[in-house]
Amino acid sequence: MRELEFLPVWYPTLRRRRRIVLLQIWLTGAVVAALALWMVLAQRNVSAAQATLASLNGQLRQTDRDLQRLAQLQSLQRQMSQQAQVLARLGPHVPMARLIDVLQGIMPKEMALIDLSMETQSQTKPVSALAAAGGAEPVTLRRMHVRLHGVAPSDVDLGDFLARLASIQYLSEIAMSYSRDRSDSGHVMREFEVAFNIDLDESN
Repeated sequence: MRELEFLPVWYPTLRRRRRIVLLQIWLTGAVVAALALWMVLAQRNVSAAQATLASLNGQLRQTDRDLQRLAQLQSLQRQMSQQAQVLARLGPHVPMARLIDVLQGIMPKEMALIDLSMETQSQTKPVSALAAAGGAEPVTLRRMHVRLHGVAPSDVDLGDFLARLASIQYLSEIAMSYSRDRSDSGHVMREFEVAFNIDLDESN
């Protein structure tokens, strides 16, 4: 006996179309979900990048401040180094200002200095073998070599100046380099150069 077909002819076509529509809806949902997830991840990456950029900007500003501070410290270091070099040349115990004050105190009224030069010299004094065995270290002796170039009204004034110079205890090896006549605007005077040493380890 032949089976009877109770379903209409269009029903299978309807079911097939329905499956296709459901599949399209599912695929669309999957695509939308994937896009939403991608947007969330992209936003997260953007936020992380912005946070990293803000951190880098902060580090850059801190680096700029550190560089400015370093430049200031380097400038201060250069100034201190220059001052240290000046002090090293002058010696710690006999600064130029003090020596000039001493010279002004002993110079005759009409005497004048044309030039004043100073040079610090160091010499290491060796110790004996016995002292070295006892732990003694070599002693460094420091002295300043000074040259005075000036003019005096007469030989009498120059001699008086040299006598006063010799009376200063911490000056040694005082020697006259030269003494000669010098004419200035019709006035004849004595031009001279005197050299002496100052023991920096004893003068204070």
